[in-house]
Amino acid sequence: MNKTIFYWLLAIIITLSAAVYQRTTGPTYPKKIDLTFADKQYKLKLLRSHSSTKPCLVSLNINDNRIEGKILYRRYPSSDDFSEVIMERNGKNLIAQLPNQAPAGKLEYRVLLNDVENNVEVLNSGPVVIRFKGALKAMYLPEC
Repeated sequence: MNKTIFYWLLAIIITLSAAVYQRTTGPTYPKKIDLTFADKQYKLKLLRSHSSTKPCLVSLNINDNRIEGKILYRRYPSSDDFSEVIMERNGKNLIAQLPNQAPAGKLEYRVLLNDVENNVEVLNSGPVVIRFKGALKAMYLPEC
C-alpha cells in the first residue's frame, strides 16, 4: 500500500515537472531577450510560432526614435539569400511583417537594430526559427 502511494506521488511530481519545463522552454514560445541599447534596458520577445492565415507581425517595444531596425529572413532550412524588411515606427513600437508561409513552413530570421553611432544585432546566438501553423477546421473541434 505505501509503495503504491509513493509511486503515484512520484509519477505526479515527474509529470508536473515535465509540464512546467515544456511550458517554459518549448520551441513555440517566444524567444526572450534582454537588450541594453543606447544606455537603456529593453525586454523583447521574438516569435517562434504563428498561424499561417496572415503575415506574421514582429513588434518590438522600443520607445526611442533614434533606434531603427530591419529584419533579415529566409526559408528554413535552406541556403537562400536573406531577404530584408525595414522596420517602421508605430508609436512606441518598431514593427515589420514576415511573409505568410504554408502550414508547417518555417522561416529563420534575425533582427538588426541600429542608431546613428552603433549597429547592434539583437540576437547574438543566431537566427530565430519561426514555424507557421495551420488553423484547425471547426468540423474537427468538439461542440461545447
